[in-house]
Amino acid sequence: MPPAPMGWASWNTGATGTKVVDIAYTNGGNAARTALLQVKGQQATTVSFPPTGSWTTPGTVSVEVSPAKGSSNTLTFSNPTARTTDFDTIEVRPLPGPNGAQVVGQQSNRCSGINNSTESRTGRGRTR
Repeated sequence: MPPAPMGWASWNTGATGTKVVDIAYTNGGNAARTALLQVKGQQATTVSFPPTGSWTTPGTVSVEVSPAKGSSNTLTFSNPTARTTDFDTIEVRPLPGPNGAQVVGQQSNRCSGINNSTESRTGRGRTR
């Protein structure tokens, strides 16, 4: 019989947007172990947990998730064909940035016309 899914406590999300889930775990095996991570019935994503060297040496993996606003969100880990890793702690936090806002760079516009260029090119250099 395959291992059963492992659910985690629910939390309420005050605002929409991407969150970061930090997962502390141990994997004393020789190969990475995987688990499917699903947030409140949404599309599952595969998370890989590399070996940590021993079953007492922790490692951390961070995953971005998009929970539903204001409702109870449950993280569910599962693997229908193999054992997952040993979980220690799980923390859900906002994306890094001012006041939890995602840090986004500004466009330079240096390459803005690259797709609209009318210059033709050949293998021997520029054609005029």
